Amino acid sequence: ILTNIALLIQKHSSHVEAGRPLYKRWRFIFGFLLNTGSEIGLSAPASLFAPLSLLAPLGGVAVVVNALLTRFGCVCGIKERLSFLEWLATFFVMCGVALVAFSGPGGDTQVSLRPRPLHAPCPRGA
Repeated sequence: ILTNIALLIQKHSSHVEAGRPLYKRWRFIFGFLLNTGSEIGLSAPASLFAPLSLLAPLGGVAVVVNALLTRFGCVCGIKERLSFLEWLATFFVMCGVALVAFSGPGGDTQVSLRPRPLHAPCPRGA
C-alpha cells in the first residue's frame, strides 16, 4: 500500500510540477524515495520470510487498494471516477484474490529463522 501511495504522489507531481526541472520537483523525488524505500525495506524482507501463498494475492490487493485510493481522493487529492466496467473489473480482481487465498496450500508450514545447512551432513560410516 505504501508503494501505491508513493506512485500516486509521483502522479500528483506530474500534474502540479509539470514545467519544473527534475531537481526542483520535490513531490516527485519524495514519491520516488518513498517507493524505493518501501520496495527495499519492506518488499524484500517480506519476500524472504513470507510464504508465496501469502505474497501472491497481495498484487491483486494492491490493484484494488489503488483503485479505491484514487476513487475517493485519499492521496494528494487525486480523484478519478471509475466506470461501471472498472468497478466490475475491481470486483473480479477481489474474487480472484479470494480464490487464490482460499485454494492455496494449507497447512503446517512454519517459518523458521534458523539458518539451514547448505549441504547434507555426511553419514558416519563414509
